[in-house]
Amino acid sequence: MDNSNVGPSKLFKILGLSIAYLHTTAAPATDPVDREILRNNGYIHFKVIDKDILYLPLADVPEANPLTAISTTATSSTIAGYAVVGGPMYRFPIPITLEPYQNFTFDITFSSATITTTCDIIVTLHAYMRRPT
Repeated sequence: MDNSNVGPSKLFKILGLSIAYLHTTAAPATDPVDREILRNNGYIHFKVIDKDILYLPLADVPEANPLTAISTTATSSTIAGYAVVGGPMYRFPIPITLEPYQNFTFDITFSSATITTTCDIIVTLHAYMRRPT
């Protein structure tokens, strides 16, 4: 997965990131296993311009699952496993400054691991906007 972006005309201070996995179908028995496969077989590469900012295994990034409540006849332990909501964001040791119109790249690379259902991955950069001085 690859995404290249340019920040708008404001300066951003990026404090950290979080990740979420959104399954196309709710399958309480297999979704937690699929998320574990993704977490344990992928890593993040974040660059600003040509400078490497972060290489990080997905397992180190807190999971913020947007699907926290489902209706099912599964056992309570299966539902609890499916409805896990991660802790806080992965906080960068030093906030990353993204200048106006500066390019950044965010890559997620996986090994050849296979999951059973289709899954969207949502990455959230936690930042605040400032006016350049």
